[in-house]
Amino acid sequence: RDVVITFAYPKVFVGDDRVPPVQGQPVRWEKFRAKIKNAIEIYEKVIPLMADFMPAYAKHFLVVYGKTPMWRGGLSGEDSLFINWRIRNLSHDFSSTLVHEYFHVSQGFKKDKRDGDWIVEGLAEYYSLRLLWEAGVITKEQFKTGVALYETEGRWGLNLSRSSDKRVIYNSLPLVMFMLDQML
Repeated sequence: RDVVITFAYPKVFVGDDRVPPVQGQPVRWEKFRAKIKNAIEIYEKVIPLMADFMPAYAKHFLVVYGKTPMWRGGLSGEDSLFINWRIRNLSHDFSSTLVHEYFHVSQGFKKDKRDGDWIVEGLAEYYSLRLLWEAGVITKEQFKTGVALYETEGRWGLNLSRSSDKRVIYNSLPLVMFMLDQML
């Protein structure tokens, strides 16, 4: 499948030799290039899987890396996503902000403004783990560890569809999606 991904750093593209400050520290271009190379490897394995079950998957999209003061995590928009450049491509729970945000870019459906966050975020976070496993980026054991971390790091005993607690959004809800996936 032909997919075009553009990586950028605000005002400075990857091939640029200038060194922009990030929290007073220069970007180490060799680390930045290695991070992009790794992101491309992840996307090359994950996108074909996503294309199989999400017909609206993004074939052309922009990944913008930026400084911590801009945003501490990831954001997605139409055919683009923003990632804080200090975030690792694989998280401690073996999920990925890159895949999570790409899921949002590709999902092809809008959330219900009244009560849709929990479904959209739960799906994106769960599939950021599951797709990495199915693509062979992480092992089955790492997948199981990620699911176990959802349970231990989640927050329980409250209305999951109404909570804005990050432990609910990024741990409890993906575990609910995993459990539903197992039942289907």
